[in-house]
This record gives sequence, C-alpha cells and structure tokens, in this order.
Amino acid sequence: MATAAEHPELTAIVADGASTSYGELARTVRAIADGLADRGVGHESVVGVATRGLAATVASVLAILERRAAYLPLDPQLPAERLDMMTAQADCRLVVGEGGFGAATVLTPELLAAPRPEGDGQAHRVPPAERGPGDPVYAMFTSGSTGRPKGVLMGNGALVNLTRWQLDVLAMDATTRFMQYAPIGFDVSFQEIFPTLAAGGTLISREPVDRRDLPSLVRRVAETGVTHLYLPVAALRPFALAADELAEGLVTLRHICVAGEQLQVDRAVQEFFARRPGIGLFNMYGPTETHVVTAQELSADTQPWPSHVPIGLPIPGVGAQVVDVTGHLAPAGVPGELLLGGDCPAQGYVNDPERTAERFVPDPYGAGPDARRYRTGDVVFRDERGVLVYAGRDDHQVKIRGHRVELGELENAALAVPGVRAAVAAAHKEGAQRELVLFLVPDEGHPARPADMRAALAATLPSYMVPAHALTVAAIPTSHNGKLDRAALLRALPELLPATASADADPESTEGLDPWLVEGLREIWSTLLDRPVTVHGSLFDQGAHSLNVLTALTRIENRFGVRIPVLDFFKAPTVGALAEAVTARRNKA
Repeated sequence: MATAAEHPELTAIVADGASTSYGELARTVRAIADGLADRGVGHESVVGVATRGLAATVASVLAILERRAAYLPLDPQLPAERLDMMTAQADCRLVVGEGGFGAATVLTPELLAAPRPEGDGQAHRVPPAERGPGDPVYAMFTSGSTGRPKGVLMGNGALVNLTRWQLDVLAMDATTRFMQYAPIGFDVSFQEIFPTLAAGGTLISREPVDRRDLPSLVRRVAETGVTHLYLPVAALRPFALAADELAEGLVTLRHICVAGEQLQVDRAVQEFFARRPGIGLFNMYGPTETHVVTAQELSADTQPWPSHVPIGLPIPGVGAQVVDVTGHLAPAGVPGELLLGGDCPAQGYVNDPERTAERFVPDPYGAGPDARRYRTGDVVFRDERGVLVYAGRDDHQVKIRGHRVELGELENAALAVPGVRAAVAAAHKEGAQRELVLFLVPDEGHPARPADMRAALAATLPSYMVPAHALTVAAIPTSHNGKLDRAALLRALPELLPATASADADPESTEGLDPWLVEGLREIWSTLLDRPVTVHGSLFDQGAHSLNVLTALTRIENRFGVRIPVLDFFKAPTVGALAEAVTARRNKA
C-alpha cells in the first residue's frame, strides 16, 4: 500500500461508525503478519479468514498476503460439515477469526497482533521475498458436479492484470469510495477491496444494512457518498426500483458493475440510468476459475440497450477463444464453448490434480509451451463486431441469484439421505425468480418425505442450494435414446406443485387473524411464487427468497398501506406473522 507511506492520514476504511486511516491499517497489518510469522505461516501456506467486521477482515487478508500465503474465506453460516471439508481440502491449519473449523487452530486478529515474549517464535519474522506472478492469493470454493465442492486457487499474476485494468476503466483514484457489498467468499470482493486500496481510495462497509434490504442499501449508498458499486445481476432491478421509489438521485455514484449471470435489462432498469446519466453500467463476466475476463460498458447516451446484454470484449491480457464442436475456432455468429487463456486462468483446483487437468488444458494459441486455457462450459458466439454474447451452458451447471450450482452436487447430496432411490435436480424460471426443484423417487420400504429431505439438505448444503421444492415422482423419465429427460419433469411441474401443496396443506387455524387480510396476503405470495402458500409455514420453504421478498413487501405496502421492514419479515417469514404485523401497524396509525 503505497498510500500508507505517502499519505498515512487518508481514510482507507469506513465501517462500524468509525474510520481507519491507511497508517492505522498498515500498522495493524504488520502486527498481524508478525503474529502469523510466529506461528510458521509463510510462502504457500493457506490461512482461513472468518473475521467479523470489514476493518478486521481487510487487515487479516493483507497480513496473510504479506506472508506470501493465500487466504481461504470461511463463512460461519455454512454447514459445519462443508466448512470442515473446505479446510481439510485446502490443508488449512490456521484460521484468523472466530468459530470452529475442523482440526484448524483458530486465533482472533487481536490475539495474533498482541506482543509476544522476546524470542517466542520470532525467528520466523524474516520478511518473505516479493510476491511473484505464480504465488497463490486465495482459495475460493464453488459447487462441484461430483458432490464435492471445488477450491479454486487463484494466482497473483491474473489478479494484478485484473486490478490494473479495473483502475483504468473505472477511473479509480483517491476520490473513489467503493462499497464493500459482496461476501468475502465471492471473488467479486477482491475487485471491491484491492483496486480501491491500490488507488488510495476508501472502502465503505455495507453494514449495518442487510444485503437483502435494497431500499436501505440505496440510502446507505447515498448517505456515505459511494462512487462505485458492484451488485449481483439479480439485485440490479430491485436496487433500481428501490432508488426510484425513494426518489434518490444517487448523485455521487459513478459506476455500477454487475456480474454473476446473464444480464437482462428491461424498461425500468434503462429508465433508472436514463434519469441518472452520470452513472455508467458495466456488465462483467468471468467464472471463479479466471475472475473477470470480459466487460460490456453501457451508458445512458447509448440507449436503447439490448435486453440480452452481451458479455463484451476481453480485457487486456486475456485470450478468449470460441471453439466449435469440431475443436476449431468458430467464425462470427457460430456458437461454441468459451475457452480462456492468457493472464487469467487460476493455478487450478486446490490439491485436486485430476479435476485441474480436466478443466485447465494446454493452449495452442498461448505464449509458450506451458500456456494453459480454462474450459468454461459456457456457450457463446461473437457478433459482427467481435463482441461476445452468452448463449447458455453445455452441461448441468446453473446460476441461482448469482451463486454457481452444479445440479450433480445437489443430486448426490439427496441420494445420501435415507429413503431416496433416485434424485434429479433442475432449475426453472429465469433471472431473479430462478429456483431449484428436486424430483425424488422414494424407496418403497422407507420413503423420504419431501419436507424431511429439505431439512436434511439444509444441514449439509449452503442455503442457496436447498431446493425451493422437493417433489415425489413415481419414476424418472428418459428420452428415446435412454437419457435423463429433465424437460419432461419440468413440464409436469404445474401438476406436481398443486398436489404437493394439497399434501402439505396448512392444518393450523387462522383464529385471531383477519380472514380478509390473510387471504389478501396469500394472494400476493401465491402470485409471486406461482403456487398456493400456507398460513403458518415458512415462506422460504415455499419458494420465497431475498429478492422476491422486496417485491412482496412493496405490494403489501401498496395494497394495505403499511410498510413492513424487511428484517422484521426475515425474523418471522409466514403469512400469519405478516397478518399480525400489518394489523399491529394499522392500529398504531
């Protein structure tokens, strides 16, 4: 951090109602790095990060990198079994933060930074050599088709190239105020944190705002003077609608970047930017195995925009190859798999040479005999200007609100539950409404109940991988050539969902609740979720998620004249609780 030496008084981080200067950050990083050195952390070590608060997280990550080690983000909200697997797979023996992570030692940043007795492990404090292009920076886990998540080990060279490009294209400098929105376990967090600090700008914590509360996020962006914001594609439209409803001009905001899945822009999104011509939109693309590799810039003066936004042109240093079914480079207009080479492929999957060799393959068009390229599995084509357009997948990987999900991992987890003879996962609906469905063939002797299945999966999988619906079928259909026919299962959904709703009908009474109000709330949710809903069952178990909640609460306010805070809803996500909340707030009015 050159800024720490040249301008230590400048603000590096704003979080928890306090500011951290570059000088303060540098001193904390040095103290934690010394503590890591005393515990033997050095080149190619992998150290977990499970800290609370943005300042502690940034200082811990920088200290790990100062030791030429790699950091492994660990979200304590993930199931313990998954966290234990991640630390074991990455050979992570030390975690900075709080909680329990298998056999790894867990130490807080404060303990690591505390002075130690003279000579107590301090022989390790010799500063390591400068980081090289091949040094690993982080290990981030993604869904894996075999039922086991894959840990992507990303190297320094690719991230330096990405940072250099972003500083230029987003005009980042000491006036930059970048909101840190993404969880640290998302590779997007790197783009929020590191270019900002390299530019001498300021990181603004999203907290105390919940990521799912888009109106409060709009207010936070406005009140803290944020200039740069990175959102999941699924959050862009709700953010735009919330800003319009609040009549918030967002006058300091210069750039919104989105990534995670195909960007679709409707009239509401275009009007948001048309009313705020000072804000540019960047659609960025890149799998975890390469980070961002292409971008498409959109500005108010180029409207109307295509509804299906291209993923754009490769950033400098990246080789993007579209390979057709014959294995040759495809001409413009012909779809093919996107392979990515140059300064972008990760080192591979951590401690998994077999899967690394499968996806990271030799690059005949690269520089030198050791050049590699990553097989994305994404199908794209080039338009007449050479711009890349996303056309889908060639496998069973899907995106659920920005999270990458391998259907095979969900199916394998379901087959591990007693009472399941066969399981097939699929995704239906599009955009922010996209959700997972699990079709089950139960054992005849001890069949698994769909409700029990979802509970069992929630104990082993991240929340975004738990299916919105678990449906029982007599058999798994196949096509004429004997292959699994997911399309046939999805066509049967309209019949299966009402049957499941009837089987799971709400037995609880509505005594004490306003019947007219209950029916109105059920109508709102049934319309949104495209299925009947119960009164006292969790709406999250019936298909609700963080983004359609905002739409529902807006409709409730418009219809009943009462605003229900999103965080209150998350505490009690049922129709019955909503009816009580609406009644209570109307009585107060």
